[in-house]
Amino acid sequence: MTETFDPDRLRAFIASLEPPKDAFLEELRAYAEENDVPIVRPETEALLTFLTDLLRPARILEVGCAIGYSAIAMGRHLPEGASIDTIENYAPRIPLAKENFEKARLSERITLYEGDASDILPTLPGPYDLIFMDAAKAQYIHWLPEVLRLLSDRGLLVSDNVLQDGDVLQSRYAVTRRDRTIHKRMREYLYTLKHDEHLSSAVLSIGDGVALTVKKKEAQMDYQKYIDIVHEQQKILRVDGFTREDALKLGNLIIENGKKMFPKPISCRIDLREVTVFFHIMDGASIENENWMRKKLNVCRVTGETSFVNHLTIEGPDHYEGFEWVKENGSYATRGGCVPIQNTKGETYGWVMVSGLAQEEDHQLNVQSMAEYLGREIPTVLDGGFSFIRRQ
Repeated sequence: MTETFDPDRLRAFIASLEPPKDAFLEELRAYAEENDVPIVRPETEALLTFLTDLLRPARILEVGCAIGYSAIAMGRHLPEGASIDTIENYAPRIPLAKENFEKARLSERITLYEGDASDILPTLPGPYDLIFMDAAKAQYIHWLPEVLRLLSDRGLLVSDNVLQDGDVLQSRYAVTRRDRTIHKRMREYLYTLKHDEHLSSAVLSIGDGVALTVKKKEAQMDYQKYIDIVHEQQKILRVDGFTREDALKLGNLIIENGKKMFPKPISCRIDLREVTVFFHIMDGASIENENWMRKKLNVCRVTGETSFVNHLTIEGPDHYEGFEWVKENGSYATRGGCVPIQNTKGETYGWVMVSGLAQEEDHQLNVQSMAEYLGREIPTVLDGGFSFIRRQ
């Protein structure tokens, strides 16, 4: 007859298998325990770092930063060139989180957005390959539509504390009155993750409960449709000639259209014959935009395609087939926004780059401005089909 085991003893045994932790993370965990700062439990941390190693995500989004513990833990496992965006709404913890990123020597790879996730999520450009939800639990269900919009088709959503120390198992009347809203919304969240026809989810009893969610294949976008649209755009935008004066006029038009069409500041660069002839960074634009434009251009020079087609090719059914070199090198990025300047024969002699928006918006702003400058009409990739279907 098999004896029952003590769950606490089992957890202690599993914890004993862990190798010695980073000294700075140990220091942060001790601080968090002493000052009642909520951070991930050790077993959840182990899962997060394993998933970071497994997925090798180019971009991670964390909703709920606290003092930066989990961001640093994941940051220690980032592949070269990868980055983390994290959101924190509790003002007293923000300076400490930034200080901790500096001490961990990760401040250049982690960007902290200050404020309510409900306000920040709609402004972020996707996609993210890994999203970690670890903030106000009652808001998970409300954030889900934006989070799914930001999640790449092959990305993973990790939701922490979904079992609420066992409260989620109880009848709402067995839960204290002040916790009933969280109880109700967490149950609704878990039901949605498990029953939404577009999602596939597993709920694990690790730590305080972790839900892992991906998009089902049939919920993903029609890649070939958008590849065909972009190729049609390229043919329409071919020119007989393109001078430095044309580059100056087009660059200024892109900046002006960016101000009119989108709320976020952008950066723009135009190269002719391997020489940068236009470069502009709007006030408030991220300093990372320049790196993104360079990385996108590096891939485009190899493939001869727009960076948006490069992304669609990699994210599509032939995931990374023939593109392993992109995933392994931090100098490359496949995100929309880099478009070739081609002559009527399809030969490339320049590139137009935009960065700072969602990648489909970077691309469309770029080609739409080129079409306006040339006096032509083109189809759009912003027809509502590119982004994941939002929850009604």
